[in-house]
Amino acid sequence: GTCGSATVSCAPYVCGTSTCKTSCGGDADCVTGNWCNGTKCEAKKTNGQSCGGNNQCQSAHCVSGVCCNVSSCASPASCSTGTCLCGGAECASGQSCVYWYQDSDNDTYGNAASKKPACSGTKPAGYVSNSSDCYDGSANAKPGQTQYFIVDRGDGSFDYNCDQAASVQYPKIANTACGECKPPAPGGCVVGLCLGGFGCYGACPGSGPGLGFDTDVNCGQSSDLKKCADTTITPDCAPLKQSAGTTTQGCR
Repeated sequence: GTCGSATVSCAPYVCGTSTCKTSCGGDADCVTGNWCNGTKCEAKKTNGQSCGGNNQCQSAHCVSGVCCNVSSCASPASCSTGTCLCGGAECASGQSCVYWYQDSDNDTYGNAASKKPACSGTKPAGYVSNSSDCYDGSANAKPGQTQYFIVDRGDGSFDYNCDQAASVQYPKIANTACGECKPPAPGGCVVGLCLGGFGCYGACPGSGPGLGFDTDVNCGQSSDLKKCADTTITPDCAPLKQSAGTTTQGCR
């Protein structure tokens, strides 16, 4: 007889000095496409499978514990399926995955409590990029609102301008400011002469507004609104104030 030699495969292990290895101490002991799991060479994982390191994935990308098609998949995008998706879609080059906020009342301000991920260049219908709205059930309730309203916005609150407070349209007039009940003469408006607290002409330091209530009136409630006395009244400013009619307190 004669002696001959033959080549045999040691996969998933590499060849040792004189025979195939049967255990591994690192990935170098495994053939291409395999990794060392403890002492055993195993096939690298496909995208979507759980992983503990890049060396375990065929793609060489282990992202947030999952083999992924890309090296980075920042939240709110997810690679749970093995492909980095933003709201179920892949973003085009140059776009990022961002949150969009629901704008149910179409006032261009979004509801922070209702958001969805989508690519930065793909605005979902009914959503906006900001989350500044304080109440998404009324288009009148939005940052920067300057109008006053006599009914609540829909949830019992009168905070229409989203400043976390309800500002009244007509203040309660204090009786300590110099009130202007007639156009002041040069050097006039002596403190103590007109103490109604109303200011019609804006000439007295610290004078108040021209309209107001003389008692506390809450948002949506009505009372007798007061105003400066007519300028035809006697020069000493009597009476100090007169009715401007029953008025409902507005707020924003």
